[in-house]
Amino acid sequence: MPGDGWVPGPGYRADAVPLIAQGDFAVDDGGRAVHGWMDAMSGPTAIIAINDSVALGALEALTARGLRVPDDVALAGFDGVQLAASRVIDLTTVDQHIDQMGRLAVRILLRQLADSGSDIPSHEVLPTELLLRGSTEGASTVWPSGATVAR
Repeated sequence: MPGDGWVPGPGYRADAVPLIAQGDFAVDDGGRAVHGWMDAMSGPTAIIAINDSVALGALEALTARGLRVPDDVALAGFDGVQLAASRVIDLTTVDQHIDQMGRLAVRILLRQLADSGSDIPSHEVLPTELLLRGSTEGASTVWPSGATVAR
């Protein structure tokens, strides 16, 4: 937000209202959210989905309504699953490095099992990587300093 090192890019609107939809992290949730927003108002110009599956559902709903990604609505997900990289979807996403996350979870579990008397929680921070792809191509962006961006 402004004042925290964030710099508004061209086209930034201070009066823009964030739209939030509830769901269960499934493909259908993205479609329901898009249809609800489009039925209630003129619709968003960009969507950032909780994961790549929800983004896929949003993409399907946008396409069904005759909207083009990224020309009419920019779209991004959050997971970095392999499907997002397909030429058909070409989804901008944040790669969480799920394989690295899984290996770390197993190491933490094994460590806790070996030391059953320890109740000390483990706090680990893993890097993420923004993978810019076609679903946001042409959208104006200003990246905060230190952001990791890959193409």
